Parts: sequence; C-alpha cells; structure tokens
Amino acid sequence: MDRNRRRKFGQNFLVNPVTIQAIADDLPIKSSEQVLEIGPGHGSLTEPLLEKCKKLTAIEIDEKCIKHLRFKIKNPDFHIIHKNFLDFDFASFVRKYKDVWVAGNLPYNVGTPILIKILPHIAEINGVMAMLQMEVAKRMAAKPGTKEYGALSVIVQSHAHCKILRTISPTDFHPKPNVLSATILLTHNPDAPGGNLEYYNFVGTCFAQKRKKMYNTISKFYEKHIVKEALQKVGLSEDLRAEAIAANKFAKLYEILGNPKPNL
Repeated sequence: MDRNRRRKFGQNFLVNPVTIQAIADDLPIKSSEQVLEIGPGHGSLTEPLLEKCKKLTAIEIDEKCIKHLRFKIKNPDFHIIHKNFLDFDFASFVRKYKDVWVAGNLPYNVGTPILIKILPHIAEINGVMAMLQMEVAKRMAAKPGTKEYGALSVIVQSHAHCKILRTISPTDFHPKPNVLSATILLTHNPDAPGGNLEYYNFVGTCFAQKRKKMYNTISKFYEKHIVKEALQKVGLSEDLRAEAIAANKFAKLYEILGNPKPNL
C-alpha cells in the first residue's frame, strides 16, 4: 500500500481472519437490522458483517479502496458512499433508516471526532462498535478517580454506556501499528444527560488543569461566588478535582453556570 496514502487516510488494515470474524461476531446485531460501516478499507470486516445483517452501507473516503470493494463484493445489499464521514450527513441518514448499527475500524487520526459526531444521535441508533487505539478506548470507558478519566470520558458517558470488548494486537494489521488497539461498544444510556458542542467545551474547561481543584480552574471563567453556589447545589466540594466527578454532575453544573466566559 502506498505510504503517502496510508498517512493521509490513517489506514491500518485488518488481515487476521480469526480476529476479523471474532470482531464481527461481537456485534449484537439481528438479521433484520442494518449496518453503517465507516472506513471499510479492503472489506475484511465488511464481508462477515454482511452475513449478519439485512443491509450494509459503507462510507469510504479512499477512491482506490472503493474500486477494490466494488470489484470484490457483489452483494446487492452492499452500498458504498464516497465521502469523508466527518462531512457525511449522519443525522439525515439515521432519520431515514431505522435499526442501524454503526461499525468500523476507525482511522487513529480521526477516530475521536467521528465518535463525537455520532454521540448526539446515539439514542436514534442501536449502537456503535468501533476499533480505536487502546489508549483512547480506555479513556472513553474510564471511571471517575482513575488516571484515564478525563474530558473525553465525560463526553462519551454523557450519552452512552461504553464497554471495551476486546484487545487487538498490532500483528493483526497490515501495516502493523505501533500501539495496541481495542474494540468498544457504545449503547444509549437513557439516564445520561446528553450534551452538545457548548457542553463539551464546558467539560474541556473543567479539565483544563486536571491536577488542580476544579473550583480554582473554572473560577477564571465565572464569578467565584456563582461557582461556589453551583457546586453546593449539585453536592460537590470545592476541594474536588475534575477527575473525581461523574458525568451527570458536570451536566448539572453546566445547567447552572452556562457557557464559559472569557477570562474575568
């Protein structure tokens, strides 16, 4: 594979057939449901997924991969859209089609933005099974008080349950990445508060100085007495760091404080 293309699209292709089948089998899909696959590449995961679902729509940015897929897969239930997923109208897709699972071996360089684009719509789909760097997967699934817990953990858990399904070795790919990968399963959490880009910005502000007390960090953007009152209302101590606070508490704080203001 062309090295420049690989760098441009962040491509590492799954080649171990045992691992590929195991990943496909991890998706809890029914034969009446369909899959939206992001970045099918050479179709290694596409084919076993097609055996499990009613229809598969693939979003692929690389024209050379598209040509390969059209030659390789003749199944009438397989459809390709030539698009960067970050430019794809995902909201319209999920309004049009029901019973959709999203799956994909996500490029390392854009895996997080892809999932952040999907998360606000998680209640409209069945769920997401995605492959990412292990480090990123751990951050998404992390619990408060752990070293991996941060803004990304809160953003993901403000919408979904996140579970790490399996670890994927570098030897399962070509070319081999320098890090471990993992598959995660995201499913809607009806008790989660949800969120939008403004809320994500607020969460990022809270974690801007992770090792400091959150009260001191966010008091740069709100009047101190307002921050104190907000913390009291949601039952949080002024001595807590952001890494000790659960996602639902951040949502309650945001409801009270609103968007961060320029430095006072």
